[in-house]
Amino acid sequence: MNQHRFIENLMELLLDGLPGYSAQKNMEPPLRNMIPVSEKPVRKAATMLPLYYQEGWKFILIQRSSHPLDKHKGQISFPGGSIESKECAAAAALRETEEEVSIPRTQVQLIGKLSDLFIPVSNFNVSPHIGLVDMEGITLKAQATEVQKIIHVDLNQFMEDSAIQFKDMKMQNGMLIKNVPYFNLSNEIVWGATAMMLSEFRTICKRIAK
Repeated sequence: MNQHRFIENLMELLLDGLPGYSAQKNMEPPLRNMIPVSEKPVRKAATMLPLYYQEGWKFILIQRSSHPLDKHKGQISFPGGSIESKECAAAAALRETEEEVSIPRTQVQLIGKLSDLFIPVSNFNVSPHIGLVDMEGITLKAQATEVQKIIHVDLNQFMEDSAIQFKDMKMQNGMLIKNVPYFNLSNEIVWGATAMMLSEFRTICKRIAK
């Protein structure tokens, strides 16, 4: 399938009823639904899955900084962050992507979004968007205070069955969770909310490949 046809099919499926939790749950950590929900108002955030073509389809993830106040410190995630006052989710995703990895919003074509996902541990409802990036002339640069590393993932590797693995995970509070599903992508462990959102993206891509 040529690159233009892939994007056309992807855009069609993103508009044609998302699989939602039925796909997200494939990568859901055990005990996730037992995390107490905060009584505070739910905060809103937006993320971006930056998709680009360079000798094959690839997308970008980041490793978050190790800031002690970040409940997801050091984890692999999409570029993204809080939605500011009077800002829509799509605008926030574009702004955060530009701030965190230096992809100008003018070189991103929004082609759709995945299902929102609530993250109990941080009390965020996340709106994940997919952007087609024109990488010509772009020099990626990690935002020093929030991003440790920029990670490039090959879509074909992501689609392989061997990309999904399981291991025991130790939480920041010392709790050990057994048999947690994760994606092994570019030798990085991608789990939790990001893996759940990626699971929905993977399900959609599998429909295209049929």
